Amino acid sequence: MADNTATQNPPQMSDELKRELSEITNVQRAAVLMLLLGEDLASNIISYLDPKEVQELGAAMVSVADMSQEAVNWVLDELVDMLKKQAMPEEQKTDATPESLEAMKEKSKPKKKKAALSAEMLSDAKSYDDKLVLVKYLTEKEKGRVVLMVKNMLKGAGAPKKK
Repeated sequence: MADNTATQNPPQMSDELKRELSEITNVQRAAVLMLLLGEDLASNIISYLDPKEVQELGAAMVSVADMSQEAVNWVLDELVDMLKKQAMPEEQKTDATPESLEAMKEKSKPKKKKAALSAEMLSDAKSYDDKLVLVKYLTEKEKGRVVLMVKNMLKGAGAPKKK
């Protein structure tokens, strides 16, 4: 089974949630991401996977269908943490980088420009909805980062470690 991690200030977890999270594999984490992204964004990411990866991910998507909302929230937190670790250094940010989570939400509407997000901006996402917007925004604007993260998850790398 894959190791799991808590966010920096984790809330208390019930024994049932701990059990559920301890059983989630990296592939299932990637499957949760695909389900959260929705059909259009997920299909864009999936188009970069090889057939074996797609098959593995598809099976995992079925297996996480009954996951509790609390576990989905926890996995989303882990995904945001993983993206924070991939955040570009401040000096590599572009003029297209939004200055706040609100600006990012506005810019998340379909456009051709790519934007890099700082770890600080990723930390601004506190609610489930904000984190979901952030992950969708990154999938749309920085598809390569998300594809790399998913591929690493399918290979068993990139999983957050439980402390």
